[in-house]
Amino acid sequence: MGGDYFRGNTDDILSEIGWQSMLKAVDCNKPWDKVVTSPLRRCQDFAKAYSGISKLPLTVEQDLREIHFGSWEKETTKQLHQKYPDQLRSFWTSPETFTPPNGEPFIDFQKRVIDVWNAQLNKIVFSHTNGILLITHGGVIRVILAWILKIPLVTLLKIELPMASISRIQIMTDQHNNFIYKVIFIARKY
Repeated sequence: MGGDYFRGNTDDILSEIGWQSMLKAVDCNKPWDKVVTSPLRRCQDFAKAYSGISKLPLTVEQDLREIHFGSWEKETTKQLHQKYPDQLRSFWTSPETFTPPNGEPFIDFQKRVIDVWNAQLNKIVFSHTNGILLITHGGVIRVILAWILKIPLVTLLKIELPMASISRIQIMTDQHNNFIYKVIFIARKY
C-alpha cells in the first residue's frame, strides 16, 4: 500500500487516498457499459466495488497486470540507482532490450497487454457498446498508448500518467469494421 517503489506484480492494496481519488475520477465519467480490470488487488478491489455500485458487468483480465520487475520489486528508484546505476539507466533508456534480473521481458509484457487490448476492442466494436472502463496500471496504459499512437517504446516513460487519472481513447471504424469510433476509458490506480 502506497510507497514509491517498483511495484510491478507486488499485490499491494489500494490506499485510502487511492480509493477516494479513484471514486472521484470515475464519478464524473460514466458512459461505459462494463468494467475490465487487472487481477492485482490495487486495481481489482476497486473495480469489484465500483462494478457492484454501478451495476456494470466486471471482467478480470490476468494479462492486464503490471510488468514483473523481478528482483527490483519493492526497490525504490533511489535504491536501484545506488546499487545498479547502469542497469537502471539501461532499463529507462531501452526497456525493450533490458530486462531487470528475474523480471519479465518487455516484449512479452507488451504482447500480453496488446492481445487483451485487441480482444476487448473487438468486443466493443462488434457489440456496439459505449465503451469500457479499463482499470489497470501505468505500464499497461503506456503500452496501449504507444501501440495506438505508434510511438517508439523508448518514449513510453515520457508519457505522464497522474495517479487515478482517466485517459480517453477514441477508436474509429469504417463501414467494414476496420479500426480507424468507440470511446475507451482507462483509470490508473493510486
